[in-house]
Amino acid sequence: MNTVSLLGCAQYDEHLLTKIIIKHFDNLGGIQKYIKKGTKVLLKPNLITKRNPDTAVTTHPIFMTALTKVIMESGGVVTIADCPGGPHTTNFIKSIYVGTGMEKVANVTKCNLNYDLKYKELSYSKGEKAKRFNITQAFFDADIVISVSKLKTHALTKYTGAVKNIFGLIPGLEKAKYHFRFPKVEDFCDMLIDLCLATKPTLAFMDGIVGMEGNGPSSGNPRFIGVTLASENSFHLDRACCEIIGFSTDEVDIIKRIVERKLCPQNANELDIVGDNIKDFIIKNFKRPNSSNKMSAFQRMPNFIKQPLQNYFTQIPKINNSKCIGCADCYRTCPAKTIKMQNKKAVILYKNCIKCFCCQEICPQKAINIKNKGF
Repeated sequence: MNTVSLLGCAQYDEHLLTKIIIKHFDNLGGIQKYIKKGTKVLLKPNLITKRNPDTAVTTHPIFMTALTKVIMESGGVVTIADCPGGPHTTNFIKSIYVGTGMEKVANVTKCNLNYDLKYKELSYSKGEKAKRFNITQAFFDADIVISVSKLKTHALTKYTGAVKNIFGLIPGLEKAKYHFRFPKVEDFCDMLIDLCLATKPTLAFMDGIVGMEGNGPSSGNPRFIGVTLASENSFHLDRACCEIIGFSTDEVDIIKRIVERKLCPQNANELDIVGDNIKDFIIKNFKRPNSSNKMSAFQRMPNFIKQPLQNYFTQIPKINNSKCIGCADCYRTCPAKTIKMQNKKAVILYKNCIKCFCCQEICPQKAINIKNKGF
């Protein structure tokens, strides 16, 4: 089923969101289609790092509360689980649950929070780039998986949504191995698509009430969008979201590869969207991440001119020492192990930098910016 349910929502109000979420289920065939008494449901929010919900970095707890209650009232047994980048330990995961408001969601709804640190391999023989993934045990323990992502920009993939959210099923620093294996953004996006196909999330919900523009997924700025979406097809949902924020197929690597792999139509008009009119939510001036510069202006130049210019304008992470607090989160997360701590400050050794921007993504102080190499 490729239907995308799109419904406007102007605020994080539990009563309002409850009605909207029920309507989403109705638009997709009714909640009974997915949830029976005793169905074990894994809700996978975007909990990238410990941030206040108002910063629009993570899936909002009020959205999660409403969705959890709707599922549990239909007989589902809910577990909330995510594996943020960082140490895969109970204390670290608990700090994420507390900081993002998920512990409060669990206290209110009496759902479960996952603290199982085990993981095992999931095979997918049809993968174009990756055929094996290390996946959290919580995935294997669930009957169905529901992705609950946040509509944001992303320094590496330009946009992050339902497909990218599934990367959070890979435990902690295990993610770094995939960044290191696939340093080219096109290959990394193909790996994410393979992962989504391998895990087959039953449903994907999108928290697009307040999203993030600019240098997402954690250093951008909140932007009111006023929309929620749901679909059985994560690829179609992401295509609809990119249409809303005015991102073309060609400028978002993951959408480009989804279209090329014939998993989604290139033209948003071909999507089966029900509910509200998508045209009422399109934003034409949604800010791109700094890393979105693709050097298109130089492509037709002779190589002796083009190559120095490309080198000059290549996007790299740069540390603002005045903001760096020496927490070493970037040091621990870096897939290429090219960050060192010196005088209680992070220092990037650019020779081995693969420009994955994980450091920028994980920095709690927004101390790492994406800038042109020549500046």
